[in-house]
Amino acid sequence: MAAAQPLKIRMVAGLGNPGEEYAETRHNAGFKAIDELARQAGVAYWKNQAGAEVALININDAEEEGGKRQIVLVKPQSYMNTSGGPISKLCREYKIKVEELLVIHDELDIPAGDVRVKVGGGHAGHNGLRSIIDKMGSRDFSRIRTGIGNPPGRMAVADFVLKQFRPKELEEFEDTCARAADAVRQMIYTPAQRPGFAAWATAFAYGDGRIGLSFKETVRGRDPQYRPPRLELGEAVGAPVSYCSVECGSENECSYRVYLVSSDGGQTFSETGRCLLQEGSFLNMGLPDGTIIGYDVPRLNEDGTGWCDHIRVRSSADGGATWTDRGRLLEGTAPYLWRLRALRDGTILLLLSLYGTPWGEGRQRATRNTVLPGETTLNRIQTCFLTSRDGLHFTGPHYVLPGIGAHEYDVAECPDGRLLFLAGDVQGTPVGRQFVTRQGEGFLNGPLLPVRRGAPDDPARDPQGGFVPESVAMLPDGLLVGSRRNKPYTASNDFGENWFEIDGLPPSLYQPFLIALPDGTVLNFGHQGGDNAFGQVDMCIGADRFRVENRLPASSTLTLARCMDEGRTRYLNAYAARLSAAGAPVSGATVRFRAAPFWRADGTVDSAPLDGAPQQVEAVTDENGVARAAFPAFDGIPDIHFYYNVDVVYRPQHGGHLPCDGPMMCEAALTPVRRCRYPYDAYLAGGTLYLSPALLARFPDAPALLAPLCGRADVPAGALPDGLVQALLATGVLRRGADGLRWYASVHASAPLAGVQPMGSGDWYE
Repeated sequence: MAAAQPLKIRMVAGLGNPGEEYAETRHNAGFKAIDELARQAGVAYWKNQAGAEVALININDAEEEGGKRQIVLVKPQSYMNTSGGPISKLCREYKIKVEELLVIHDELDIPAGDVRVKVGGGHAGHNGLRSIIDKMGSRDFSRIRTGIGNPPGRMAVADFVLKQFRPKELEEFEDTCARAADAVRQMIYTPAQRPGFAAWATAFAYGDGRIGLSFKETVRGRDPQYRPPRLELGEAVGAPVSYCSVECGSENECSYRVYLVSSDGGQTFSETGRCLLQEGSFLNMGLPDGTIIGYDVPRLNEDGTGWCDHIRVRSSADGGATWTDRGRLLEGTAPYLWRLRALRDGTILLLLSLYGTPWGEGRQRATRNTVLPGETTLNRIQTCFLTSRDGLHFTGPHYVLPGIGAHEYDVAECPDGRLLFLAGDVQGTPVGRQFVTRQGEGFLNGPLLPVRRGAPDDPARDPQGGFVPESVAMLPDGLLVGSRRNKPYTASNDFGENWFEIDGLPPSLYQPFLIALPDGTVLNFGHQGGDNAFGQVDMCIGADRFRVENRLPASSTLTLARCMDEGRTRYLNAYAARLSAAGAPVSGATVRFRAAPFWRADGTVDSAPLDGAPQQVEAVTDENGVARAAFPAFDGIPDIHFYYNVDVVYRPQHGGHLPCDGPMMCEAALTPVRRCRYPYDAYLAGGTLYLSPALLARFPDAPALLAPLCGRADVPAGALPDGLVQALLATGVLRRGADGLRWYASVHASAPLAGVQPMGSGDWYE
């Protein structure tokens, strides 16, 4: 999608070669994209002009005469190397400046399937761009670069770019070109007064395929409904004074809420109505008969001392021009509205935050940002939602995202019907996810889940090491698309656990509002600018329209289990790991098993990470995603006290899947499964040394010999006969160190040896 332009785009030229022999080659990506733009615009006539095929289309632009801006579509009919000739001639004929030109072309240095946007720059060896720069005398035009990748092996570049596609390759290439055609930001509303103020767009559906859009427009003039707040303007909303007119207005400003509608999937919009704005936060829903239901929190309460303490419900039958009061919600609270979402069965979710108590002069809470004694900025904000079937009668609130204090948050309906609530970090709050399951008319909250990976960002500015979206939309295949103001668009294929930047799109519009159409097209509405007061920045309403393929690395999962012998009588020092992604096994992947002793010779725990484990085995997963590894070094250890840590990790060398760690297990090298009588000659537990009948038969005086050693950590030389010493060493209860013989330091008692007794009649088992 196009980056912000110094001037509006008035010509879009696609590069390619004329003739049937070149029609399905990589070098014709620009032609393909232009053809798609023409198809979308309903072009029925092309004319030959200045050595090119030319078509004229019109797009909505309130600044232009008649509310339309003409765009010239161009396919030069000279060959690629001389594309600059026809394009420069047409620019002169249509009086188009170089900054108003957008060129779509193929790009070797971008992976096949990617689409990227660039304003200005050199030609990077592309002969078509070289020709345009030469003929235009400038490089300050914009480009949409369609990735085709590099030639395989030693294939010449010319042969590669002019080579005909195989059917599967052609299908993927055409999809890439279609996305390049979509990569144009549409400005759908520009105020008549300049600098303009059009901001805070919210989208909604009418239930019949139409898309509604509402936003705030401020103009110079006296608002007949204006009442100055009794607090400082900034304090009235808990915001800086420079921001005050955005929310509270002034005696020299008049603000409207404007309503638009689209009947063609968001490609064009027309105004249906406008009304004087009284709201500080507002959302809308539409009905198939054209009725709009509005939900708003007025910017001031009745006496002008603070924010309103309820949600007002109103309806309009004339496109938003006039309104009828329909009731109030959550009276006596301190609400702020964020999103309104419609589920697949028509259920309406109204997302909001409750700030504990109403705020304003003389109230317990002076401003929206006031933190009362004993509060934190997190626990004072209660994130919740209301539900409705008809848009007028609501149940709730239902509370979600506990302890996060979410300001900007959103919800997406998963393909399996679960609701995924996602709190982003746009206001520096903690991030988190929560699944909510519907149970009839009720809701069952799942646990609060982490966001493990945000999209990359500058760590110096973002200590979280990544950003998490504030608005999301779920595609039919489960891909989650996200946007955060002034940040790159992101996507996640594991329900928001890991986020990746989407290549080829500009940073998101401000205060984004994402929706997904049934065909998988993503629309994002917002405004150019930021939290600017009226008259500071030229602000207008824009829409980004794009498609996203699920080419993200899949989130992986590893499980680990210990293997058994054929008779299932004993565990082996061998393990099986299963690698899966999105519930499906991953075959042909290399995983690494790692093992290291749990105990040191002195009985203390070895807590060293397994990255440097002395035992490491690599194995490849089979068709079931299972890999196996054995550690034979542990097989000859008769010491029943010898434990080791073992885990498995997946570190892919290339894309496709995300790395992951399996569980760490602490295992005994010698582990029988079935019950068996006296499998060990000696066992030390809880400070008591247990001796088997077999050992007592060999050394009947062992208890008497061992009794004097109770309370000692060491065994003096000559205190025990050599045969008994060897037997005890074999079991591990006695250890030989540099300083002599020492008892095994059991984790079950502080004293290594406190008593001696026969094992009795108990069986030993796993």
